[in-house]
Amino acid sequence: MDELKIEYIDIEKLNHYENNSKIHTKEQIEHIVNSIREFGFNDPLGIAGEDNIVLEGNGRVEAAKKLGLTKLPCVRLDHMSKEELEAYVIAHNSTNLETGFDSQMLLSELDK
Repeated sequence: MDELKIEYIDIEKLNHYENNSKIHTKEQIEHIVNSIREFGFNDPLGIAGEDNIVLEGNGRVEAAKKLGLTKLPCVRLDHMSKEELEAYVIAHNSTNLETGFDSQMLLSELDK
């Protein structure tokens, strides 16, 4: 497996994936804004192609625009085939929906 290489790309050169099925509500974007404001932009976008199509991180792009960020960290996924990229978008967006939180552990962390 190749090492991930992060490159910083102008936000205006990033383009949304037109078949993205993930819903980003205004409330969710605002939560992402707050998270970036507090902790920084620590999660690179997954992009592919000459048009810098954002395959993962469209919500983060919208939040970054609200914050006035001009360059975002990105990881290229060009090593995947078109079919693999399409499957990856769905897999990436759905894996965090599979489980919830351990309520006791969450409360313990919040009580610190």
